[in-house]
Formats: sequence, C-alpha cells, structure tokens
Amino acid sequence: MQLERSFFEILMNFFYPQYRILSNYRIANYEYDIILESTEQPQLDFIFEIKYYPTGYRKNSFKEAITHLSKSTEAYIDVTRRKAKPLLLIVMQKNEEINLDELSDINEIRKLREFKNAMMTIVSFDELETITKDRIEKVMDMTLK
Repeated sequence: MQLERSFFEILMNFFYPQYRILSNYRIANYEYDIILESTEQPQLDFIFEIKYYPTGYRKNSFKEAITHLSKSTEAYIDVTRRKAKPLLLIVMQKNEEINLDELSDINEIRKLREFKNAMMTIVSFDELETITKDRIEKVMDMTLK
C-alpha cells in the first residue's frame, strides 16, 4: 500500500541508522506493517500497525486491529527474544484535526486487555505528509509509560 510505503520512507529519514526499519516483514504467522528494530542498547523495538479509514472508522475494526497488534507483538517478542512496543497508527481522510477522545466508543476500546500495552494515535491523511519526528517520538515515548 502506498500509505505504508510513504510512512516507511518517513521513518527511514527520521530514525535510520538508530533503528533498522523493516517493512512488510513476516515472523511466524504474522505480517508486520513496519518494525523499528533498535540497533542500540538497551534494545527496544517498535511495531507499527497502520490502518487507513478513508470514509470513517468502525468500532469493530479498531478492536480487530488492537487484537491483531497485541498478538503479533507477543509473537515478535517470543520469536526474536527482543523487547517491543506496539503502536497503532490510524489514518483518516478528514483534513481537520482529529481528537482521539472525541471518537465514540474509544473508552471501551481502551479498556480492552489487548490495548494495555499499545499506543494508538490518529492523523489525517494530509497531516501524514508533514508529520514531524518530534510527533512520532512523543507517541513512541508514551508507549514506555
């Protein structure tokens, strides 16, 4: 998907060589959109799942994405023996600012057991082209808390 490729290139510009950036990588029965594999000690990798909703989101699709991300992260940790944090990047078509807390049903999704270790952030399609390294790092830092 072009969106994943674009985000991969953004991450390459911002985080290489501190991280090895892997795209459409397969481990066990899971395919990973993007993995940032740390090249430094202590090792902490980041697993990005990217979901694009051009016409709005569906509650079940968020749940499915979080569940998949949680399971794939567990598999990644088991197979690689590396520490990893999951990040769900939601891309919406809207051009206006999107506030995660204003989306209906989001509190229910945050209560899911699978969500406890994941971080979710939402950006508009247009915003993705101008996303800053600082914004991505803030999301990555939030997964550490």
